[in-house]
Amino acid sequence: MRNKLLFLLLINFTVTKTYSQSISELNRLAFETKDYNLAKAFVYSDQAYIKIKDTIPRNTILESDVLSIRGTLFQMKGYFKKALDFHYKSLKIRNKYHLTELVKISNSKLNIGNLLYIIGSHGKSKRYLLESLESYKQSNDDDYYEYLKRYNSLGALFKDIGKTDSALLYLNKALTIIKENGLDFESETGDVYLNLGIIYEEKGYLDKSLSFLVKAIIIQKQSKDLSGLSMSYHHLGVVHELKQDYSMAKKSYNDAASIAKLQNDYELQKDVYLSKAKLFVKEGNQDSSLYYFEQYTYSNQKFNDQSQKKTILELETKYQTEEKNITIKNAQERETFYIIGGIIISMAFVFILFFLIRNYRQKQRIALLQVDVKNNEINELLNQQETASYAAMLEGQDQERLRIARELHDRLGSTLATIKLGLQNEDLPQAQQQVALVNTAISEVRTISHDLSGGNIEQYGLAKALNELKNTLDRSGKITLNLFMEAVNIQASLHVTIYRIVQELVSNTLKHAEATEITFQLSCVDEQLTLIYEDNGKGFDLNHYQPGMGITNIRHRIEKWNGSLEIDAQPNRGTIVILMVPITMQHD
Repeated sequence: MRNKLLFLLLINFTVTKTYSQSISELNRLAFETKDYNLAKAFVYSDQAYIKIKDTIPRNTILESDVLSIRGTLFQMKGYFKKALDFHYKSLKIRNKYHLTELVKISNSKLNIGNLLYIIGSHGKSKRYLLESLESYKQSNDDDYYEYLKRYNSLGALFKDIGKTDSALLYLNKALTIIKENGLDFESETGDVYLNLGIIYEEKGYLDKSLSFLVKAIIIQKQSKDLSGLSMSYHHLGVVHELKQDYSMAKKSYNDAASIAKLQNDYELQKDVYLSKAKLFVKEGNQDSSLYYFEQYTYSNQKFNDQSQKKTILELETKYQTEEKNITIKNAQERETFYIIGGIIISMAFVFILFFLIRNYRQKQRIALLQVDVKNNEINELLNQQETASYAAMLEGQDQERLRIARELHDRLGSTLATIKLGLQNEDLPQAQQQVALVNTAISEVRTISHDLSGGNIEQYGLAKALNELKNTLDRSGKITLNLFMEAVNIQASLHVTIYRIVQELVSNTLKHAEATEITFQLSCVDEQLTLIYEDNGKGFDLNHYQPGMGITNIRHRIEKWNGSLEIDAQPNRGTIVILMVPITMQHD
């Protein structure tokens, strides 16, 4: 009897294993077929999806793979909400196996982040893309192409939300991976070059933009990335137009429109036609301009119709599924109707009592909220007063530093100089030793005076002061400071403010972050000074973060210049601090 039971268990295990292999094979075929025959890929995916639902016991990791590929297929078809639903379900399963499935978790978050970016939910997209990058780092997987995809997605996101410095930070990391690992002909590389081309186009570096866009076009032709190719030609036309080479601009626009038309991509078509219409307005060709405005209107209408059809199809699919489920559910409910009816009647009184109690408690909460509102108004007034006090305190600290520096330099310095003069007139042997000691004291007083007043910064500039700070940190052997600074023409007092802020940030990193590397970038775009400070430390949870005196001082220093401060941090992902200051402002 025992042997017979073991034999049956072995048969069941073998059948289950073979069934799982069949599902895995169907899922693989769906993935490999999707790029050249989407309809056939859906057939394979449908079969895998039906089989996985009938598998007992469920192979949960395999189910997450099936759901993930299914989400990718719906995304390619343009059904983004349905695609998101499958990717969310896949991630939910994979999160249960956190320690063993970090790569797959990272891939799910990357898929979700990219989809949220497409539909314009940039805040959520940023969260999932950063989490995807962190999960991949924790997996210790060394596939540089995977890092390239994540850096490119983050670069594209920051580009679209107008944070070009953060975009360039991630895109340059992607560019480094491309150069160091020979990834020049990967399809993702074309996207990196395209994004860099668009950023430099917007910043006005037209030759640099042109170079990246040409590289993007070469790769996109090889990888047959028609959507990317159309976008690259479109932006190439924009750059030629800005360079006033209208002939090349028209040629690039025509190439972009031809590819978009070949794909029936009305979204790309409408953008290109609008650019062509504006170009002909510049040339004074009213007939051609009117023609392309009409083409733009037609393509825009087609694009809106296309979007509405996709929405209607999604709703119809959802309705049919719900209708089928309702039919099954109604049959089951009829069997238990009378039992449930009795329970409902007996519970009615309990619910009425519950709602009466809840109503009473809500009234109590409303009364408490009214008290909280008054307290918040009082706290707001106190906070405003505290802000003014902080500003005054910082101003006072700076003035006190200058006063002490002047006192050291003028009074103590002159006293030491007088002592030195007297000693030099003495013939005693000990006098020369005392002169040497006085010289050392004078040098120390001068150094302390300069440090207190920020004299080194005002005399030699911010770049030299920061490089000295870098050398000091590098010599420690424990942390590295990378500096990327553009030459900027700003007031000396703002140089001192920036240096004090960097000192405070470095101090926080050394005290709390356990970091090995700091990167500091300083640039000026459109009369706005941008500072990006990033460390690779342990980070922290912004939701439970209470700023200390250091960050409070930084915030008040930057507000003194009408600037703003933004902190981006998560546990185990390091910290990024971005400060922006309008440098056109005149400040006393």
